[in-house]
Amino acid sequence: MLLTCILHRYVCSLLAISINKDTRFINLLKNLDLGVLFWVISVVSIIAVLLRLLYRKLILQGSVYPKQLHDQTLEVVINETHRNLIEIKSLIDNKTTKLEDTINQLHNELRKQLQFKESLLFLFKVFEEASEAICVTDSDGKLTEINKAFLKLFGYSIDELNAAGGLFTQFVTSEVGQEIHNLILNGYSWKGEVEMHVRHSNLIQIQLYAEAIENQTNQIIGIVFIVTDVTKHKQIEGKNSGLRLWN
Repeated sequence: MLLTCILHRYVCSLLAISINKDTRFINLLKNLDLGVLFWVISVVSIIAVLLRLLYRKLILQGSVYPKQLHDQTLEVVINETHRNLIEIKSLIDNKTTKLEDTINQLHNELRKQLQFKESLLFLFKVFEEASEAICVTDSDGKLTEINKAFLKLFGYSIDELNAAGGLFTQFVTSEVGQEIHNLILNGYSWKGEVEMHVRHSNLIQIQLYAEAIENQTNQIIGIVFIVTDVTKHKQIEGKNSGLRLWN
């Protein structure tokens, strides 16, 4: 109310100055219904207060709701990221487990192969250093391996014997060699005494053992021969037999 009166008088003073200080006009302004002016100003003030409150409300809503929305969005992103991390960890764990299993399998396989290789090396050493003459041929009688004793006894290398037609050509009679070969190819072993050709002398008497080599499907892929020279033993037996007969 006080503000309204002060404003009213200030306006009157300004008007009086602008209208050549016409006192009648000033009195007229002073006699205006101050109540109407008060209510107009009051309504404007109330409207201003309401607008201010509405503005503050909008500002608060603008600052709170986006924050809540931001917090909710951030929580969703965090939860989704956490789920993705769990899935990735599970996938990595599965891959790691499979990789460890594969590594263990490879390690076991490598260990078995090393053991097998060591066994082969041991067998080859035994084969190479054996006192008996030993040779290995394919199913056709072509030599693939011979040991030191075989080379010393026969005097032929693998290439030389194969160039001559194979081991079975060294039998005194081809019929004997063919008979032994057929028996072996039919799945039988052979053991007996035969005569064979060697380089350093015409004939030697040997005790021969022959056995087929089969693969995992029971197919014959080779033959192993163990040869023992019994020539001297037979000569001694012949002399002893002749002495007994002469007595």
